[in-house]
Amino acid sequence: MYAGPVRYYATLLQFEQVELELSEHFVKSSYRNRCVIASPDGPLTLTVPIEHGRNKRRFIRDTTIFNEYEWRKKHWESLQLTYRSTPYFEYFEDDLSVIYQKEYKYLHDWNRDIMNFVLEQLDVDLKYSETEEYEKQPEGKKDMRSHIIPNLKKTVLDDEYESPVYKQLFEAKTGFLPELSIFDLLFAQGPAAVPILYDCFD
Repeated sequence: MYAGPVRYYATLLQFEQVELELSEHFVKSSYRNRCVIASPDGPLTLTVPIEHGRNKRRFIRDTTIFNEYEWRKKHWESLQLTYRSTPYFEYFEDDLSVIYQKEYKYLHDWNRDIMNFVLEQLDVDLKYSETEEYEKQPEGKKDMRSHIIPNLKKTVLDDEYESPVYKQLFEAKTGFLPELSIFDLLFAQGPAAVPILYDCFD
């Protein structure tokens, strides 16, 4: 996922080891190539443009980014404009900007670098691997692949999960916006983001 929502990272922290799915087909309108941040007007979706060829069905590992459009520059400018006034953005700005300056061919490489950045800033040592083949019903594993999707009507909610509430930059104007990108929590709370994530599950 591209800087997945708070729920995604709260879920990751519940496991000592996870397996990232790269062997299923890329699905449009998912968090795989988009993240949702705050703006003065409400939620703002940042989308990584994907190349579409004749073969529209492709595995996630083979999904390539359309780099002729200056999406990285626009995304980075949106993050700067939105979060520069938050308490912790300046602490992460230099390291994160390096990722946005680098050109990626494959979507999963981009997502992996973003995830590694987030985990490093959270000081979380998560062991993860990536699938080599698709398993429709994985044995001996908790299948979370369909649990976190943008359409709230289709979101699978665990009874023990509680979406966290924390101070957001534009809350006075927009009201609290739940389940934004992990960027929103990280820039607002810094080190305090970790206990907030753990407290999502009782």
